[in-house]
Amino acid sequence: MNQQIIFSQQPADLILVLSRYEEDFEVVEKTVIICINVKNNYRFLESLNLKNVELFFIHQPSYPRFYNPLSIIRAKRNIFNIKKKYLEKMQNNNIYYFAKGNDWLTAGLIYYLLQNNNVFFSPAIKFDLEESIQNIKNKLISIIFSYITKMDSNLIRSKNHQFMYFDDKRIQNTEQAVLDLSKYLFKVSEKKKSILFLDSDLSSYNLIKEFENSTYRVLEAFKKLGYKIYLKAHPRLGCTKGIEPLVEEILPDYIPAEFIDVDSFDYVVGILSNGLSTLSQSHVNIVSIIDIFTFVDEKEQKERKKKLFLDSNKKLRFITSVNQLTN
Repeated sequence: MNQQIIFSQQPADLILVLSRYEEDFEVVEKTVIICINVKNNYRFLESLNLKNVELFFIHQPSYPRFYNPLSIIRAKRNIFNIKKKYLEKMQNNNIYYFAKGNDWLTAGLIYYLLQNNNVFFSPAIKFDLEESIQNIKNKLISIIFSYITKMDSNLIRSKNHQFMYFDDKRIQNTEQAVLDLSKYLFKVSEKKKSILFLDSDLSSYNLIKEFENSTYRVLEAFKKLGYKIYLKAHPRLGCTKGIEPLVEEILPDYIPAEFIDVDSFDYVVGILSNGLSTLSQSHVNIVSIIDIFTFVDEKEQKERKKKLFLDSNKKLRFITSVNQLTN
């Protein structure tokens, strides 16, 4: 095996991508990392200047629609063109990827690679799958995606979400060990009495009442307590409008929260960021302020809080008032 191919499909898989790269660094001559549709993953990996790595970014075209035959034909052609450009000569290698849901482009490429390579799957995000309601429309959509990708395609439900799930019995399920990645941390100079705020602009979602005003008031209260606020915006959703005057510095948006040296801050604070759950497993003073906000649906607030807590192995701290931060 002279090279390995790793797919990066979402921000959550970067830890696994780099762990896989580190684990086989001495074994393979080259690692090919293919970033599917998440430009910030590509920007982050590019900033690391990884040795013996060939890095590609592939834009995922618009999602095929079952009522639009042209979009179906175009999707199948896109898979063929990308396969021909990037993957045609890849044989007898180990292939790794970390998401089977929704990503029809990677699914189609994985099917092609299955013919002459070993393919391994390890989920970056674990969730319980339920069978979707099988009606004529859902069966038709599944058949169309099976035609596009050649993979076994089924509409699957997980809690309140329904998505296309792609699989093949030849794919080998595995668990990717998470290695020490401290050398990849984005370093910040030491900050006295400071907060790193993991922000996401949720104003376009009907989720939290008066979201922008509420976020401003919370950050303003932190400043009145004497904290300097450093902001890490969500790579896709960006930062909440109107809070910039309260912020000391905005960190590069392509740096995942898990790769920021958080030890130089007194607290890491956020509302719903997945980074809170990840960071709280290895750091103290990681705090969710979800309980300070008023959700449109109280039941959804409880479910999201429960998920954050469980994903953190029950280590994430929650506060109902900014004054509780130092308690």
